[in-house]
Amino acid sequence: MNKLIRLAAPTAALTLLLTGCSGGDTDASSASVSNSSTVDSATSSSASSSADAALVDSAVTAANAFLDSLDSTQRDSAVFDYEDLGGKEGSWSNFPSGAFQGRQGVMLGDLDETQRQAALAVVDSVLSDQGMEQVREIMTADDWLGGNSATTSGGGGGGGVSFGSDNYYLAIYGDPSADSPWTLQFGGHHMVIHVTVGGGVVSASPMFTGVEPTTFTLDGVEYSPMVEEADAVFGLLGSLTEEQLATAKLSGIFDDLVMGPGADTGYPTAEGIPYTELTPQQQETVRTIIGLWVEDADPAVSDPLMTKYLSQLDQTVIGWSGSTDPAAVGSYLRIDGPSFWLEYLNAKSQSTADAHYHTVYRDKEIDYGTGTSA
Repeated sequence: MNKLIRLAAPTAALTLLLTGCSGGDTDASSASVSNSSTVDSATSSSASSSADAALVDSAVTAANAFLDSLDSTQRDSAVFDYEDLGGKEGSWSNFPSGAFQGRQGVMLGDLDETQRQAALAVVDSVLSDQGMEQVREIMTADDWLGGNSATTSGGGGGGGVSFGSDNYYLAIYGDPSADSPWTLQFGGHHMVIHVTVGGGVVSASPMFTGVEPTTFTLDGVEYSPMVEEADAVFGLLGSLTEEQLATAKLSGIFDDLVMGPGADTGYPTAEGIPYTELTPQQQETVRTIIGLWVEDADPAVSDPLMTKYLSQLDQTVIGWSGSTDPAAVGSYLRIDGPSFWLEYLNAKSQSTADAHYHTVYRDKEIDYGTGTSA
């Protein structure tokens, strides 16, 4: 079933609006679909409700300022119907431009500097400081690839593949308003952000974050995007005993994410070690890992989501596959709850020598703010 989290009006408590959904098929390696999940309600104080309203107002102001900066042709390319779920689902990928042609919205490289900064201000308005820093560092990594990858030259071209921060797109689904829901979609190579606000609805998924290379220097500045996430993942895996590792080991080997781009339904049957069988320190690390992804969104968005996910930890399992070595291609972690879904993979690199990161955070019930199609 789909459940939309609705943010309360300033004088009301947070409630959950329940609607219906079903899963689809996945390939044999992903096992069968599990349709059983239970979502607990969360509550919020009037103080957090005021913050929620302030966040929505700020995002609406930033989105409308961006749209007002566009000409009519650009605006037509930027705005889509909120209910265009097929458009949302089909318009993102971890592949670079050229390798993937389906992105919707306006490309940063087609905007003048004022418009570009207005576009990034919309993204900034719905993300936390850590989330916006990560967005900028992932884009910077793509600039590094543009100048250094063997599969491209000068930021684009090689084999039709283009790297670089110009190749990120912003699309808005719906009319930016505090009174009705709308979704911001921002993405390109190794990143997509979906945040839905307005009309009391809040969602921060699906969120794909990855980076290649994982450590690099550009213009004299050293970068290590997502190092905190990787350290937490391998800290957890390294803390598991042999018995725990045996219980947590997944039945498959994964060379890419199961619920990545184009896989909006068909979650595999839950397997792994229950959260309740972890030590207190391991449980704390799991909570930290969840926060490292969810809290990339602004606290007004992430707080009610974190409340829900943490309330379901006694129904959550943790699995691994491939290897627990931080440097090994194929090292894989999954956290699977009634709502929360996270995958982390050390993926084989195409442009550099070492493994790089692919991750996806999903909410099984409120991806895209609407829930996914059947």
